[in-house]
Amino acid sequence: MLTVHKNRVVSDVALQQAAVRQKELDFYTNNFWIFGGTTVILAGFSLAQLTREIPEGTNPALEYTYLGFTTLCLSLDLCIATWTVLVC
Repeated sequence: MLTVHKNRVVSDVALQQAAVRQKELDFYTNNFWIFGGTTVILAGFSLAQLTREIPEGTNPALEYTYLGFTTLCLSLDLCIATWTVLVC
């Protein structure tokens, strides 16, 4: 009788542990999907900024800096989007 009770307690604890692990997995998966969605939106904004025309008479150093940072932002956004798709 004691063995039956012990086995039931052990199986209940194992089920609770599995439920906690499932909640953790859902939490991290949802975080990755949120990161991916936000990154795709930011990548769209970055791409829109790259297609904008830079005004005439802009200092070339400022122009190259603007294009460099915008390209860097787009590259990192696409990298993060790829990672979130591959991890999930």
